Amino acid sequence: MNSTKRITLSDFIEEFFSNFYAYDSKIRNTFSYLFTKPAFVAHQIINGKRQTFANPFRLFLSISIIYFLFSSFFNPEESSIFKTKQIENNDSIKRETNFTYYSSKEIKNSSYFIKKIKTLDNYYSAIEENEEIDFNNANKKLGLTNSSDNHYLYTRAELTKDFVKNGLQSKIMKAYNEKRPFIIFLLLPFITIAFLISFRNKTYNYTDHLVFVYTVATVLFIKYFFDLLFLHIVGFPIESITAILFILYIYRSLRKFYNYSRWKTILKFVLLTFTSTIIGIPILLLTFIFVFLIT
Repeated sequence: MNSTKRITLSDFIEEFFSNFYAYDSKIRNTFSYLFTKPAFVAHQIINGKRQTFANPFRLFLSISIIYFLFSSFFNPEESSIFKTKQIENNDSIKRETNFTYYSSKEIKNSSYFIKKIKTLDNYYSAIEENEEIDFNNANKKLGLTNSSDNHYLYTRAELTKDFVKNGLQSKIMKAYNEKRPFIIFLLLPFITIAFLISFRNKTYNYTDHLVFVYTVATVLFIKYFFDLLFLHIVGFPIESITAILFILYIYRSLRKFYNYSRWKTILKFVLLTFTSTIIGIPILLLTFIFVFLIT
């Protein structure tokens, strides 16, 4: 029934905290079982007890956003775990000095797509020959115009050269890691297909598997959070330790959720790893290409 009573400040505050407490109690119930009883929360949600526990999709998004905001305060490349050994240049290392370029005629006579690839290749060769060369000087060297399309290709060549030279330290990899929550969120529905294939169960449909996957993914982001927190507070990387614990958590969750024996769960885990790799790698490559194109 609608009320004609004017809302007061006390009414507003009371409603705000009642809604907050309702969600807070769900969070508290969820986290009290998430680690102590793997797969219990997913079981309860699937069985209809949705008022007691936090929505797994909403919880995953909340945790991933918190992780993203928390990680943005730090500069990961300064920590020891992200440092790579730098190889100093010396006279004994021979560098290639002969660079080949596509001629203007070769580029002009090519199709639109091939023309862009050849132009990109020319920019890459110019940057490889002289890492200090800028966009304007590269165009003078190659006989190209200062168009927006060419500037885009030049920046892609810079990213490619940086990736070849620095690998995990490159700008594109840092941009890719910054989008980790989005990438994993995009990947999870596809990974659920691997669960559907590996754990064929007439009792569970695709959505049931998805609930379980998002619950486990929430724990994964909590792991990421504590890895980062521990690294910057204590100064010691614990990724290897938490990775082993997370694998054990997945095994325990799989066994409890699907109610398989120990060895059958292990075999299914191996099958899941294989199918997840087949499904996941193309998605990861596509997202990497997408990040490369928009960065």
